[in-house]
Amino acid sequence: VKVIFDIASQSIQLLYPTILFFFIEIYTTSQETTNLENQNKLLEINYLKSKIYPDFLFESLRNIEHLAAKNDERASFMILNLSNLMRHSLYQTLNKRIDLDKEIEFLITFFKLKNELLEESRKIHYTISVDGSKNLKIAPMIFFPFIENAYNFESNQILIQLKNDILKIETKRQ
Repeated sequence: VKVIFDIASQSIQLLYPTILFFFIEIYTTSQETTNLENQNKLLEINYLKSKIYPDFLFESLRNIEHLAAKNDERASFMILNLSNLMRHSLYQTLNKRIDLDKEIEFLITFFKLKNELLEESRKIHYTISVDGSKNLKIAPMIFFPFIENAYNFESNQILIQLKNDILKIETKRQ
């Protein structure tokens, strides 16, 4: 009986390191998978950002060049607004969350600059209404794809409304 007990005891002692090894391996693999998924999401976001902004940037620079060649005073206004947009898109997007106020400032600057580039019939009239959610933090440039689509589909009215933590984005074409 003692021999059987000794053999069983030794077997259990050999099993503990094996079980511990497998738990550590499972935990390590899980952590690596989570890290890879997070890196993949970050790469996807950065890829989308790089695709969204260049067309607007190049169009703005072409228009600024055209205005500067004519000594138009709007060129300096556009340069200032474009630099504010670039600053926001380069630095604020490094944060996972930013103040809603900063994102709204970005949108207003974008609307002003974009409307400056458009003829009167294509300009977008926008309304931004935020009720009681001033301290809200959101992902940077989260509204931008919706706004860009509104321009692409020639909507001329955009309503962005945040009320009771419910976001409503409405576009119309008239």
